[in-house]
Amino acid sequence: MEHILIYKSVTLYEEDLLPLQQPRTWLTDNQISFFYEYLTETIVKQSGKKILLMTPPILMLLSYTNSPQEIKEIFQASDLSKQEYIFLPINNKTDFDQFSGSHWSLLIFVKSLSTFFYYDSYSQGNYKIATQFAKRLAPVLIPNNTQNEKVSKPNFVKVKSPQQENLFDCGVFLLAFTRFFVKSICAEKKEINDKFFDNKKNLSNHITQEIVTKLRKDLLRIINNLRKKKTEWN
Repeated sequence: MEHILIYKSVTLYEEDLLPLQQPRTWLTDNQISFFYEYLTETIVKQSGKKILLMTPPILMLLSYTNSPQEIKEIFQASDLSKQEYIFLPINNKTDFDQFSGSHWSLLIFVKSLSTFFYYDSYSQGNYKIATQFAKRLAPVLIPNNTQNEKVSKPNFVKVKSPQQENLFDCGVFLLAFTRFFVKSICAEKKEINDKFFDNKKNLSNHITQEIVTKLRKDLLRIINNLRKKKTEWN
């Protein structure tokens, strides 16, 4: 199968455009990974903030190990110890097939607060999976607290999040949550506290079904624009 675009670590194919063209369709690993790479290149790197957006394939590797040493090796290039904010796209899949799994949600680790914040647009569908990832990552993300109870029981906040109005937009909500917080963190000049991440009113104002519907279309437009530029370069 011939690819249509290679962007950083992500290779997109024609079939990857279908979930962006058809609203009643779930997003897969590739669309999530692409947008995470895109946000990293266009916003995070420009800001100089220590933000790591983990892509779904990398996160999937974590589900196969509980060893802090192995986790460090997986993320050696990312140097987890230097990251201030880590975004984890949580999915309920059980294997590496990008089409498996049926629900996306977001987990953000904030180093200064030693806290994981959980956002879910469909009740608390991935809550158990998210807490498992938090416990698995805590010894690596909070290395100075290896003897502390926070490692086995890290601070974990379930944030009351805007809810999707259908069964298909969880992946797009994940991207909307991610974009909102990445932009907010990069723009913030003051010290960030827990209310920055746990603010129902602020989330409701910036993450709506209308915005999410538009984001699906925007993602398709971004990919097509990059494809056009690639053609011009060639």
